[in-house]
Amino acid sequence: MSNVMRKSFSEGKIKTPDKAHSSTVTLGNVTLSKTTLQPGWSWSSCIKPIVVTDSCQAGHVGVVVQGEMKVKHDDGSEDYFKASDAYYLAPGHDG
Repeated sequence: MSNVMRKSFSEGKIKTPDKAHSSTVTLGNVTLSKTTLQPGWSWSSCIKPIVVTDSCQAGHVGVVVQGEMKVKHDDGSEDYFKASDAYYLAPGHDG
């Protein structure tokens, strides 16, 4: 038996909230998302109205493939990420 799993993001679960496109696949017990955010996207303006929490309460591990991203944490600190940066975001942030 092979130790390889593969799924195409083109077959994933698609979500298209305001100014975003996301495809999610699951491989075993790991869930991965490929997300494209348009200029002007922010969690507080595009997602908060849907989930009704003060900030994003999910943790994220990812890679910025293109562009840049500013993140503000609940404690007021900010981080900037650019193409080729890997990141982990703890719950309690706005991108």
